This record gives sequence, C-alpha cells and structure tokens, in this order.
Amino acid sequence: MKTRLLLILSVILFFSCRNTKKQEIFSQTDSAETYILYIGTYTEKEAHVDGKAEGIYIYRMDAKTGHLTYVNTSPPTVNPSFLDISNDGKYLYSVNETGGDTEAGKVSAFRIINDYAGLELINQVSSEGDYPCFIEADKDGHFVLTANYGTGNVSLLPVNTDGSLEMSSYTHNHEGQG
Repeated sequence: MKTRLLLILSVILFFSCRNTKKQEIFSQTDSAETYILYIGTYTEKEAHVDGKAEGIYIYRMDAKTGHLTYVNTSPPTVNPSFLDISNDGKYLYSVNETGGDTEAGKVSAFRIINDYAGLELINQVSSEGDYPCFIEADKDGHFVLTANYGTGNVSLLPVNTDGSLEMSSYTHNHEGQG
C-alpha cells in the first residue's frame, strides 16, 4: 500500500510541477529578454567526474545574443549537481551528490536574494541515501522529492513556510536489479 501511495504521489508531484510560472518569474528580471541561470556543478572528485567547481554558479543571459554574464556563486556546498526552484521563485533546492565511502547524500535549501542574483543557505538535510540524482519541488511548496542513485530509493522531504527542509517524512527503498 505504501509503495502504491508513493508512486501515485510521485507522479502527481512530477506532473503538477510542470507549469510556466517558474519561467515567467525569471523572465521578469531587467528586461523581457534577460534570464537568470542557476548552474549545478561538481565541487569534489567522484568516480564519474573530477569536480573542480565552487558551488552553484549564477549567470545572467541575454536571450537575443546568448551572451552570459557571471553574477555570483552560492555559499560553499558540495556537488550541487541537480537543482530545482520553488514555484514562487523564492527558494532553490539542490542535491549534494555524495555517497559510498564518503558522506551520504544531502539536500540543501537556499533562499534566492538580491533580485535573483544571490543565494543564502537556509539548511541542509539527509537525502536518505547515496548519490542523490534528482530533485523536484511540488507546485504548492509543501514537499521536495529526491531520488538516490546509489541506494535506489526516493524520499519525500516536507518544506517549512520559511523554505527550510525537514527530514524525510517517507522514504521508499526499491528492490531488485537494473
């Protein structure tokens, strides 16, 4: 029963998050032709990558020319490889892709500040597994869903009104191979 409920909830979260509100928020920066880009990176060496970045990079992009201008870098955070922005545009959520012999995976919550040009770390919680490789905030701002590649599980993290994350309210461990 729990498996079926989580699967249904995951599908609802995935499809309910697909709307244009996020894009509308970020197209309303300096002009209708300027966008803010948040770029996830690897900051540490892992088996599949030799990470040398410093965190989440923030760029401004001119849609007419494609020109990118560096704006800022997030506070230090380890391997922020997958990102998602809350539907209201106030918060950015990031996995911290680690695991195995190193520290288990985490999920970080950031407050978007300075007209989308800066990030302030709110908190960080366990992803309940190794090598988180997906993150999605639901459209109502109540939950963040994450998947862990290394341990083959998914976790549902409640979101507080200040954008901070709580520990997982439900984790489903998949069984089998492949």
